[in-house]
Amino acid sequence: MGTVNRAKRFSLQLRLILMSAAAFLLTSAVGIFGLSEMKDIAGRTSEIADVWIPGIQGLSQIRNRIQAIRMTDWQLLSTEDAEGRKKLFENLESLSNDMLIYNNTFSDLINDPHSQTQFDEYKSTWIKYSDINAKFVESLKAGRQSEGKLLLANEEEKLYEEMLSHLSDLEVINYDGSNAARDAATAKLKSSKLLVLIFVPFIFTLALLLLGYYNRKISLALAALADRLKESADIVMNQGESLSEMAAQLSHSTESSAAALEQTAVTTKNINQAVIEAKNLADEAAQAILTTKQCATAGHVSIQAVDEAMKKINVSNVEILGHVEQNYEDMKQVTRIIQTISEKTKIINDIVFQTKLLSFNASVEAARAGDQGKGFSVVAEEIAKLAEVSGGAAREISEILQSSSDTVNTIVEGTKTRIAVSVNQSSDHIKVGVDRTAACSEALQEIVANAEKASRLAVVIVESSTRQSQSTTEINTAIGLLSDATAQNSSLATGTAKESSEMKVQSDILLEIVERLEYEVHGTNTKKKLVI
Repeated sequence: MGTVNRAKRFSLQLRLILMSAAAFLLTSAVGIFGLSEMKDIAGRTSEIADVWIPGIQGLSQIRNRIQAIRMTDWQLLSTEDAEGRKKLFENLESLSNDMLIYNNTFSDLINDPHSQTQFDEYKSTWIKYSDINAKFVESLKAGRQSEGKLLLANEEEKLYEEMLSHLSDLEVINYDGSNAARDAATAKLKSSKLLVLIFVPFIFTLALLLLGYYNRKISLALAALADRLKESADIVMNQGESLSEMAAQLSHSTESSAAALEQTAVTTKNINQAVIEAKNLADEAAQAILTTKQCATAGHVSIQAVDEAMKKINVSNVEILGHVEQNYEDMKQVTRIIQTISEKTKIINDIVFQTKLLSFNASVEAARAGDQGKGFSVVAEEIAKLAEVSGGAAREISEILQSSSDTVNTIVEGTKTRIAVSVNQSSDHIKVGVDRTAACSEALQEIVANAEKASRLAVVIVESSTRQSQSTTEINTAIGLLSDATAQNSSLATGTAKESSEMKVQSDILLEIVERLEYEVHGTNTKKKLVI
C-alpha cells in the first residue's frame, strides 16, 4: 500500500513536473512571442519616425527648393538691376547646392524598390532640368533675354511639371507606407494586448491551481516558475515602458511637425496674398506705363510739329534777311541817284561860274562901248544877278543833296546794322529753339523706348506673379496633404501611448500576481498579502 501510495505520489509529482514544464514552456513561448511582437511594434514605430515622416518632410523640402528655383528664374528674367541679378544668381547657386544635399538625404531613406524606381525617374528629370537651368543662366549672363525666356517657358516648364509629378508619386508612396506601418503597429499592439489579457492570466491561474492541488514538495519548482514569470512580467513592463516612451517621442515629434506645418501654411498664405497684391500692382503699373507711352508718343508728334514750324520760321527769317538786303541795295541805288544829282549840280555851278564870268566880260565890253553899251550892260548885270541866284540855289541844292545823301547813308547803315543784329539774334534764338526741340524730341523718343521696355517688363512681371500664385496654391495643397498625414500620425501616436499605458497597467497586475505567487510559495510575511 505504501508502495502504491509512493508510486501514486511519484506519478502525481511527475505529472505536476510535466505540467509545470509545459506551463513553463508555454509561458516562455508566450514571452518570446510577446517580445517578438514588441520588437515588431518598435520596428514599425521606428520605421514611421525614422523613414516615412523624414521622407515626407524631405519631399516637401525638395518641392519647396524646386519651386524656389523656378521663382528665382522668373525673377532673373524680369530684373534689370545688376546688383539684384548678382544676388539672384547667388541665391540660385545656393538653392542648387541645397538640392544636392536633399536629394542625397532622401536617397538614403529609400527602403523599397518602387520608391527607388520613382526616385531614379525623378533624379533623371532633375539632371535634365539642371542642365536646362544652366543654359538659361548662361543666356541671361550673355544678354540673350529672349533665348532664356524660351528655355524657361518651353523646355524647363515641361521638366518642372514632370518633376512635380514624380514628387507627387513619391509622396503617395510615403503616405501609403506610413499608413501601412501604422496599421501594422496597431494590429500588433492589439494582438499583444490580447495575448497579455488572455494567455498570461490563464497561465497564472493554471499555476495557482497546480500549487493549490499539490503539496509543498514542488514549491521550489513553482518558485522557479514564479521567478520566470516575474522575469517575463519585468520584460513585458520594460517593453511597455519603452513603447510608451517611443509613443511619447512620436507624439511630441508629430506635434512639432503639426505646429511647423501650421506655421508654414500661415506663411504660405501670406506669401500667396502678397503675390496676388504684387500681381494687381503689376497690372496697374502696366496700365500706367501704357498711358505714359501714349502721352509720350503724342508729345513726340507735337514736338515734331514744333520742329517743322521752327524750321519754317528759320526759312522765313532767311527770306526776310534777303528782302532786307534787297532794300539795302535799293537805298544804295537812291544814294547813287543823289550822288548823280550832286554831280549835275556841280555842272550847274560851273555854268553859273561861267555865266558870271561872261557877265563880267560883257560889263567890261559895255563900259568900253559907252552909251551904246548901256543896254547891254543892264542885260549883263541881270545875267550876273541871275547867275548869282542860280549859284545860290545850286549851292543850297548841293548842300541838301549832301545832307540827304549822308542821312540816307546813315539810315541805310543803321537799318542794315539793326536788322542784321535782329536777324542774327532771331536766327540764334531759332537755332536754340531748334536744338532744344531736337533734344526734347530725342528725350521723348527715349521715354517712348523706355516706356515700351517697361511695358514688356510689366508683362513679364504679371506672368511671373501668375506662376508664383499657382506655385503657392500647389504648396498649400501639398501642405494640406502633409497636415492630414501628420494628423493621422498624431492619432497613431496617441493610440500607441494609450495602448502602452494599458499594457503597463496589465504588466503591473501581472507583477502583483507574481508577488502573490511568491508569497504563497515561500510563505513569507515580508510581502503584504493581496486581495484578488
